[in-house]
Amino acid sequence: MSLQKRTRVRLTLKTITVVAGSLFAIAVIVISLYLNLGNSKESHAAAANGDFRSIASGNWTTTAIWQKYNGSSWVAAVAPPTVADKTVTIQSGTTVTVSTNYSVDQLAIGIGGNLVVSPGVTLTFTNGSGTIVLSDGTFEIYGTIFLAVNTKMTINNSIIFHSAGNVNFSTGSKITLNGTLRNENSAFTVASNWTLGNSFIYDHAVNGGTIPTLFWKPGCVLIVSGVTTTKPAGFNQVFQSIVWNCPNQTATLNFGGSFPSTKQDLTIVSTGTGVIYLDQQGNNTNLNIGRDFYFQGGTLCICINGSSTISVVRNMNVTGGLINFNEAGGTAYGNTSAQINVLGALTISGGTVNLSLCDANNSSKGVGVINLSGNFTISGTGLLTETGNSKGQIYFAGSGAVQYFVSNNNITNTIDYIINPVAILDISNYVLTGSGDFTLSSTGGIIMGHAGGITKTSAMGNVQVTGSRNYDINANYTYNGLVAQASGDGLPSQVRDLTINNGNNVTLTSSTSVSDSMFLVTGLWLAQTDTLTLGISTANNGVLSRTSGYVVGFFRRWVANNSGSTTNVLFPIGTMYNYNGANLNWTTVPSSGGSIVSSIVMASPSLLGLPLLDAGVSQVNLGCGYWNFGTMNGYGGGIWSVNLYANGFPGIADYTQLHVLRRAGTGSPWTISGIHIPAAGSIISPIGNRSAMNTWGHYGISSGSINPLPIELISFEAISKENEVLLQWRTATETNNDYFSIERSSDGISFSEIKNIPGAGNSTIEKSYQTFDNNPLSGVSYYRLKQTDFDGKFTYSEIQTVHLKIKENLNELVIKQISPNPFDSFFNAVFITNSNEEVFVELLNYSGSVIHSEKIAVEKGENTFHFDEDNSLIPGIYFCRISNGNKTAVQKLLKG
Repeated sequence: MSLQKRTRVRLTLKTITVVAGSLFAIAVIVISLYLNLGNSKESHAAAANGDFRSIASGNWTTTAIWQKYNGSSWVAAVAPPTVADKTVTIQSGTTVTVSTNYSVDQLAIGIGGNLVVSPGVTLTFTNGSGTIVLSDGTFEIYGTIFLAVNTKMTINNSIIFHSAGNVNFSTGSKITLNGTLRNENSAFTVASNWTLGNSFIYDHAVNGGTIPTLFWKPGCVLIVSGVTTTKPAGFNQVFQSIVWNCPNQTATLNFGGSFPSTKQDLTIVSTGTGVIYLDQQGNNTNLNIGRDFYFQGGTLCICINGSSTISVVRNMNVTGGLINFNEAGGTAYGNTSAQINVLGALTISGGTVNLSLCDANNSSKGVGVINLSGNFTISGTGLLTETGNSKGQIYFAGSGAVQYFVSNNNITNTIDYIINPVAILDISNYVLTGSGDFTLSSTGGIIMGHAGGITKTSAMGNVQVTGSRNYDINANYTYNGLVAQASGDGLPSQVRDLTINNGNNVTLTSSTSVSDSMFLVTGLWLAQTDTLTLGISTANNGVLSRTSGYVVGFFRRWVANNSGSTTNVLFPIGTMYNYNGANLNWTTVPSSGGSIVSSIVMASPSLLGLPLLDAGVSQVNLGCGYWNFGTMNGYGGGIWSVNLYANGFPGIADYTQLHVLRRAGTGSPWTISGIHIPAAGSIISPIGNRSAMNTWGHYGISSGSINPLPIELISFEAISKENEVLLQWRTATETNNDYFSIERSSDGISFSEIKNIPGAGNSTIEKSYQTFDNNPLSGVSYYRLKQTDFDGKFTYSEIQTVHLKIKENLNELVIKQISPNPFDSFFNAVFITNSNEEVFVELLNYSGSVIHSEKIAVEKGENTFHFDEDNSLIPGIYFCRISNGNKTAVQKLLKG
């Protein structure tokens, strides 16, 4: 037999416009490759003497549509091909119609070619013991095809049995199907003479009828496309993939729990104006989808009553249509009326998923539930809601791998979010919305990126549901934002694990204890008014893991009276600019355990008690700050060594000469305690060391005259006057002091310089300085003194707080109100001036960079500036600054 086998291709039907998920993508790739390569192959395939090919469309018996190969070239045929001829090829772009009974031996259909058997006509294949292979094009049967004795046919292309189309077999004849069979004949059956390949697609294009009973191999697809009013029979089989695409469906079809499960995908493309009920009466049935669930259009109702479940082994994708978990009018709602379990990701980019339409007068009935183990994405026009008297629930049920949440804020009404035990949900900067509840279960985890962290009730932070918000004390909390964050008042006073991984820092809203593990990955915990504690008792003192983050402010650790909790105990503290950790090792464990509170104070330590002779060296200088240690919870006794990281300390010429001194507290003299150990590290990162310490208090870095450590600041004060602030300070000594800078802040975090005053250079006598802030901020503001040496090194004083109520009738420029604050995309700044003038209005980001500026003309009295942005601003802290050349007014605001 000389038939040339063509490249295999899987074509969808002409009338099928959408194919399920991955099958569609594969088909597109295969078809594209074939279109690029197939025609070339067909044109250049070696022809044999006596082969026929079509060159135009027409009737098989019309001679003019044929060419015949004479051994060297193709020439016009003198008669149409018969069974005695060799291979007959229906070429691309031609349609050949068999209008009278005819027989053929060897047949090929090219890509884009079409062979049609007319109604009432029989086309007979007589190939004896050989095999006829139809690889390409479309074979449409309105009449009958007949396979002679022992004739074998392999169909890799599309074959369509129209309303009266049929096939008859002789003894030993057989058809192997690898392509697409579209059946439009309700009486058509696939019998034992049929064999299915791994890529077979059966398209049931009739209303009602029976799905043939077949052995559905992996890769086989059932398409239901012809249903209008009657569902097909024959669904009680084991299918691989099912596509329901019935755009002409008008009826509501109740499957009563008999809709078949699949080993691979389920795709619902269209139900027309009709509805599919998986379980209308509530038979407590399960639908198992072995791979992916694609819902592209139509209306699907899971059940009215009962507790039906859809289980999806991989992903669920909703791009259109409507999925109702139940319906109104049920008479026996279960507590959970329907649920979908998704082991992979859930994506809703279009359409609506309605978790409950239950109208029972009981909010605990008819609850629609999604159990999700993978990522959740709702985007585009996708909507997740409930519209009944009940609610919906989303359980994030991963087993330790991070689940990611992406939202278009189109989750409405009463939807509960539950993070299960050991599940971890990364919300990034998105927001959980709706009027339902939020629950973070014990051992569950939440990763937050919102500037507001998590809150108890306010419309701030990652969780903004208007129902209850429940944050378990045995859960895990991670701050992972791209902007500065606040922990939020939703962070419990005790947590299981706490992680910071935010280079823009996190402000601790209220004191918090960590029972298990604290992870300092990157960024600073700003705990300047509250305390961050590791451990909750001597029996449960927690574990610290530090990469580069640390605590600015108060850090407390629990220790027990055993060596396990008193070895290499790190207190990871520092300033906004330098890490100044303290590492402690007990050589004698404490007699009773408890907790130790630490902080680094970057203020003049005074020289009271100096000079002191320590290890043979006279200590005459002290560094720019000191460490403060205090005990709580019954701690007592013990002997320990200490390593102090003096990063950023100016005036160090020889770090090996640094010593550690101790005093009881502010106003007390510095004393010798313990045994000196030579310093380690480098000039940039020196480490002061001491052993045999047995008393807490202030620990400072000291040196002999070889290290000209910075000025000794006696005091720094900020005093509110009428519409201005007096700033005054005194120094006892100054060494290489170039100048002082006054810095001001509206939030105590982000400071900017407002004054610059020359220093005395070198001085050994007390000196006094003062200046005024003539354009102060209204309300609370913060001041600090910065001292800079001739070599550019600098230190800071402690921060002073001032509350100033500016009288509007005495001030030339004041911001009266900014609203809304927090803002979404716009805000209005109401301000008062005492003259008709021009002012500059600026919007600054958290770091002080101007991101918007404009000049406007105003009138004396109250004015309003309207700011409307293009949603390019990321959520976080901003400052509105208004100035007229003489006066400046600044107010903080927050983009939610």
